[in-house]
Amino acid sequence: MRNRRTARHVYRAALRAVLFAAAGLVVGSVAAAPIDVPDPRAFARLPAVQQEAIRDDLHRRMMEATPQERSQYRAGLRAAIERLSPDERREIAEYTRRRWEEMSPQDRERAARQRRERARLMSAEERKEALEQRRQLLEALSVDERAVLQQRLPEK
Repeated sequence: MRNRRTARHVYRAALRAVLFAAAGLVVGSVAAAPIDVPDPRAFARLPAVQQEAIRDDLHRRMMEATPQERSQYRAGLRAAIERLSPDERREIAEYTRRRWEEMSPQDRERAARQRRERARLMSAEERKEALEQRRQLLEALSVDERAVLQQRLPEK
């Protein structure tokens, strides 16, 4: 009788170990799934409500991701934007600017608060990397493009 219980106990313990290992693999594979980069052209054309839903989902997934996964996402996004022609980038920027100007002051303030909150949640290394990326983007602009950008920025 005792041997049966011991054998049953060993069997159950082994079964539990296998189930936990399988569950760990499933959870690990879900957590390790890369964050897909949306197509910049398609994203820019979506209604504001859909863009916000996608941004919220991306933000949630980025907060759950490891720093390496967040870095990979940002690199993928940068690559997707760099694949666009200058005319496509300009068109998206102008379209986005028009939509921003059409927003109510309350919506603009809410969007600015969300951006500040996302920056606050970044690690120091991620903030430093983001700042460096912005510097690189600004350095890539021509003198005329920088002057236009400077004129469009709100005064502090």
